[in-house]
Amino acid sequence: MHKLGKEAWVAGSIRKDQLAYLVKIEVDVICVRKAACEELDGHGRFGEVKKDIVRELIIELSNHKSRARHTTK
Repeated sequence: MHKLGKEAWVAGSIRKDQLAYLVKIEVDVICVRKAACEELDGHGRFGEVKKDIVRELIIELSNHKSRARHTTK
């Protein structure tokens, strides 16, 4: 995608354990609706988005991006 001048976006039941790989292959945008939710019975398809989970995902992504920058230089 990058060679074509396009951004690479991914979505579709992305899990936290997949973030490191997606950062490694230089995905530009990772859509994580399911990974950001606490599963609840009867509360919608994915559950409820929780800011603590979102915060953890941001930290996880930041850690992987930082490591990726250091290993490619």
